[in-house]
Formats: sequence, C-alpha cells, structure tokens
Amino acid sequence: MEDSVEFFSKDRLSLVISDQKELLRNIIPLKNWVIGRNDRKELAIKAGAPKVLLNLFSSKESSLEEKYEVFIVLNSLMANDKKAFVHFLRPEDLLSVIELVSAKEDVPKNVFIIILKVFTIMLSFDQAAEFVTQVHFSRLFNRLFDLYCLPTQKKYPLFDDIQISSLAASVLDHMVSSRNPQVDSVPSFCNTIFSTIAFTSRLKESVRYRYFKSCDTLIVNSLAILNSYFKVFSLRANLPRSIELEGENDYEELGDLKNLRFSLFGDKMSERIFELFSLAREYHSSIRLLALSCLVTLYKSGILGKDSEEDIKFIVIPILIRLFSQSQETQQIAPRLLAMLVNENEVMQKVAANANVIISAKELLNKVVKHSNDEYPITEVGCLTDALRLPTNTKEQNDLIMESLLLFIAALTTSKDEYRKMVVDANYLPIIIDALSNDSKDIRKAACECILSLTRSVYILRTGLAEADLNEPLMKLLIDSDVRVQSSAMAVVCNLLLKFSPLRNKFLTPGFIDVLVANTAAKDKSLRRKAVWALRNSVYENDEKLKRDIIQKVGHDRVLELCNDEDLGVQEQILQVFRNFACPKGEGVYDFLEVISLPVLLSIIYQKLLTHNPVLIEPGIFTLVHIASSDDEFRDVILEEKNILLLVKDTMLKEAERYRTEHVSDNSSSTGGSEVELQDDEYDLEMRPAFDILEEDTLESSSGILLAGIWLCISLLWSNQGSTPTEQDTQGAKILRELGFEDCLYLLQNHPSPDVRERIKDALSRIHVFN
Repeated sequence: MEDSVEFFSKDRLSLVISDQKELLRNIIPLKNWVIGRNDRKELAIKAGAPKVLLNLFSSKESSLEEKYEVFIVLNSLMANDKKAFVHFLRPEDLLSVIELVSAKEDVPKNVFIIILKVFTIMLSFDQAAEFVTQVHFSRLFNRLFDLYCLPTQKKYPLFDDIQISSLAASVLDHMVSSRNPQVDSVPSFCNTIFSTIAFTSRLKESVRYRYFKSCDTLIVNSLAILNSYFKVFSLRANLPRSIELEGENDYEELGDLKNLRFSLFGDKMSERIFELFSLAREYHSSIRLLALSCLVTLYKSGILGKDSEEDIKFIVIPILIRLFSQSQETQQIAPRLLAMLVNENEVMQKVAANANVIISAKELLNKVVKHSNDEYPITEVGCLTDALRLPTNTKEQNDLIMESLLLFIAALTTSKDEYRKMVVDANYLPIIIDALSNDSKDIRKAACECILSLTRSVYILRTGLAEADLNEPLMKLLIDSDVRVQSSAMAVVCNLLLKFSPLRNKFLTPGFIDVLVANTAAKDKSLRRKAVWALRNSVYENDEKLKRDIIQKVGHDRVLELCNDEDLGVQEQILQVFRNFACPKGEGVYDFLEVISLPVLLSIIYQKLLTHNPVLIEPGIFTLVHIASSDDEFRDVILEEKNILLLVKDTMLKEAERYRTEHVSDNSSSTGGSEVELQDDEYDLEMRPAFDILEEDTLESSSGILLAGIWLCISLLWSNQGSTPTEQDTQGAKILRELGFEDCLYLLQNHPSPDVRERIKDALSRIHVFN
C-alpha cells in the first residue's frame, strides 16, 4: 500500500487522470489508493477524476471487467462528494448504466450490485432522475421490479440476491417518487411489495447476522417505495383531508373511495393496514418510522378513513414521540410526521400535548442547539439515511432535526392558545428567535412558521412576544436571499402590524416601509400578496402622516399594477388597502385620492364588481361606503355612477337568493368599519408549515357582501337625521329608489342574519323619511 501511496503523488495523479487510457491501466491501483481515505478521494476529485471516470464507463471500448473497476471507484468518489459529478453527468452516461441494468444475461451479480449503487447515486441528481423517469421509465421499471422480486423466487435466496433486491428497491423508489404518470395504480404493485416484506421478515428468523442486517435494509427500502407511492397516489387521487370528514358517508361519492382503496390494495386493505401497524411496533426504529410514515400519508389523504383515527391517536402518535429520543436518523423525520398529524387538527394536537410532547421536543431541541456547530462526516450510514436520502454530515443532520422540530411546534400551535402558552412557558422563544438568524434557510423559514402560529394569539402578542427582539432579524429576513423565507417572514409581519399588536410601532419606520413597498413588486406572487396585506394592516386606523407617506411611496402606477395583478389574492389585498385608507373618516381619504383620483378609483371598483367574485366585491363596496361617508361631494359623485350602483344591487339580490335557497344562518357581526384580521393564510398554502398536504384555495361568499351593500345605501342617504334633509339628500334617496334598492331592502327584511336585519331597518328608515 505504501508503494501505491508513493506511486500516486500529486503530480503523478494529475498525469494519470489526464489521460483516459492511462487511467484505465491504473484503475485497480487507484481503487486501492482511494477506498477508505477521504483525503485521497478529495485529491482525485480535484485532479479531475469525475469527468474522466464517467467517460470511461460510457466508452464502448472498455470491457465489462474494466467497467466494473471504474464503477467501484466511481461509487467510492460519488459517495464522498456527489456535487463534484453533477456538472459532468451526461445522458450517454445514464444510457450506459440503463443498458447494463436492462441486460438480462451475462452480467455477474457483483457487477449488478455496483452498477445499482452508482445508479442510485446518479438518480439523486434532479436532472438525471427526470431524464430517466420521463424518457426511459417503461424500459427500466419492469426490469427493476423483476430484480426486486429476486429473493422471493427462491426458497433460500443468496446474500447477493437480497442485496440486488434492496438496491433495485432504492432505484424504484427514485422512479416512483418522481410522480411519473406512467406508474399504474394496480393492486399487484403494492401487494407484491407487502409480500416481499413478509417474506424477508420470515427470512430474518433463519439466517445469520450478515443476512439479518441486509434483510432489514431490504424491508426499509421496500417501505420507502410504499411511502413514495402512497404520497404520489394520494396527490393524484385528490381526496379530501381526513380531518375535514365526520365519517366515510361524508364523501359525495363513497364508491370512488372504495375504488381507490381497491386500486391500491385489492381486497386486502384490512390485512395490509394491519401489517403496517405491526411493522410500526418493530424493534428496528427505521422500519417503525417508515411504517408510520405510510400510515400518516394514508390517514392524511383520507384513504384510511375516520375509523382509523383511534389507532392514529393511541398507536402512531405515542410511537412517534418515543422516536424523538432514539436514533439520529429517526429524530430527523419523526417530528415532521407528527407535525403532519397535528397541523390544524385540534383532536391530534390534544393527544400529542397530553403525551408531554412539548417537553420531549424541548429536550431534543436543547440537545441539537448544544451540538449545532459540530460538523464531521458520518462514517457509518444507516439504511434509513440511504432510503430517505438524509444528510450524512452531523451539521446537516442537526439542522434537519431543528427544522423538523420547529415545524412541529408551528403545527401544534396553529389553533389553541393553551398550547401556545405551554410553548412560551417552556422557554422555546429564545431558541426560535435565534433560529431566525440561522445559516440554514430551511431553519429560518421554519422559525418564521413558529412565530406566525404564535402571533395568531392576541394574548401571546401582548405578553410573550411583547418584549421580544424581533425587529432586526425579521427586517433581514424580508430581504433574504431565499424568496420562501421572505414570504414566511412577511406573513409574520402581517400579524405584528395589527392595530392591537404592541410591536406595531417598532416596525413602522421609513426603512421598513420602503422594504414593504419594494416587495409589492416581487416576482413571487405569495410575497407580493403578503406585502400588500402588510400595507393593509399598516394603514388601518394609523397616523395620517404615515398613511400619506405609504401611499405616496407606492405611487399611482404601482397601485394600478396591483389592481390588475395576475394573482387574485393581490387584487383583493390592494382593495383592502383602499378600504382601510378610507376608514375611519379623516384626511387619509384626501391623501389617497391625490394619488388615485376618484374617477380612476370608481373605474377600478366597477371592473372588480363585473368579476362577480366575492373576495373582490366586498372590499370594493366597503371602499365606496367609507368614501361616501367622508365627504358629501364624494357621495354625490358616487350617486351619479348608476352602473356601479346597479351592479351592487344585483349582487345583493343574488346573495339574498342564495341565502333564501340554502337556508343558511349567518351570525356575522361585521359593521361598516374596515375589517382587521390575523394573517390566517386564506390563499397561501406556503404560509402553513411545509408538510406534504395538498389543499385547494377556496373563495366563499358571505353575508359581508350584503352588509357592504346595505351600508352603502345608508352612507348615500340622509346622514344627519337630526336636521332637515337637503335637496341633495332627497335626490339621493330618489335615485336609490329608482334603481330598485328599496325593493331589494324589503326582500332582505327576513334574512337569517340578525346583523343584516338590523342594518336593513336603518336603511329603510332613511329612505322612508323622504316618502
């Protein structure tokens, strides 16, 4: 070995690697020189080995024996530094591997093993995985599935058979998780994997330790395939989330659910689910975790149904919490799975909280923070790390654990003040606030999600967060290099700018407003929407000078662009900005109309009314309400806009008819004042923790539109009932009667909402004064 070390001096190494033929002649000495020595691997990579090695195994001049040695060196170097190869990997390199994998004869098992190892690493590159799954899926899938089933075809499989099956499972997992539409939903696929898991579990009982460990790896990789397949299948099936259902009868088409279950499991669903729960109780933590992941995915998608909720509460959640204190591998994923279960699900949140999870999570978080600066490679990589492509460096592992824990805390505190108080009392806040400045963008984003959940509580805003030093870190995050971090930070800021937030005035500095205005022009629609939402909260019942500075900085052109933004949420939020500028009465209306003239504003609102979209109609009408109330001259101008008023009346009639038909009882308590609300992610999925949850945005109408229309009538009528109505007052009432508003109001007298009925009385009394 010393001769080999001397032979591959730095100059000699560069000379050998620079020539393909020379490298091929020295491939075995090079193999012996680099294996097991990370320092030598780095030297070989720096000398240009990746490109030359890839060229060698794609060369048709190389024999199979020579390619085998090349593969061994490639596997060793790629395992050490994958990024060094990504720039040199070409379609022809992938095709060479595919040809060898597809060959059914004349390929020794040891060659197959090393080929599959290299192929798995190659597929970790996104472009390589896309090329293989989109272009060569059919060619590969059946062949790999045959290799995967190799052990079950023999009564006593050899060690090589198990290893080939395990590696084939790893490649299959990459292909299935690509969400390629060519993966058919057939029961035989899942049932074959379950059969292989059962066979391997039995085999473990009768083989020596070497087989025993390999069998565990095969089971883990098999569960990884199922986990990926269930996720893809759930997304494609587009079922409602289980937490939204009272029972299976709530599905509009129960037959579709049965068909979906049959396409996954055939007539063996109960048996397969029982097997997953059995695996969740295995002693091997990696097997437990992946079985639990499969169950969580099936439950969240609605495939398991409501009847499995008790098992999820009293089997899955306790095991996941126990995994917090087990291997470093499971600690990276268990909190994330638990987050998926408790996210916006008060039943699951209660179960987890009662299991003392807040203390367990804090103990793990303290441990991670203590070792956050440790950075060294993991010498022995576990099978779960390979199956889930987890980090192989302690620093990255600790980062992933911290991110998962923060996402869990964010999910646990989405709904209940009780759990938010428990988190604050457990002294999480210092760690969460420090995490806002972490080097990892994923941790920064997760910390923002935690703060966002906490700021949904008025109590926490006024107590736990009142003295928190959030200004500097959040200001930096608003200009973060990662747009997802910016977007999450902006969501937090939206809540901190509410009128009752003690932190509001700390943020409203000229520099901060400049950042908000700049982000209204961001390319990312989520960030734009939240930036406008932050402006909406900033101008509500605030200092007139501040409001004037804000609208002047936004400017006429930018306002018009936001009104016509491609994203409906941005349009809705800029209309809410209009509404908040005009409420309450004050100079703000005049300052606003200096930037956007009244004719232009009326034109914008008219166009939004024509969309018949409730989320645009309500703030648009309330803007008219406040402007009409602020100045008699403005009121008279609005009364001349017959087209706008007719659209408002028609909208009110449609809302009245909808309520009459559906017999909906609405206990809305809205008033003519502008609404202020906690940022609660009406449109943006990204603002919620980034779990594997698929949700559709919903835009629902409410009695708020009716109230807006009624308040507009009131604001356009005689405003001072203690004095004699003027000629303009009389003319305004006449216009509304001629447009049909009086009849419309009579139709709404028996509306189910008491607030609507009360406002109707007020409006009719004003019209009747002039009769």
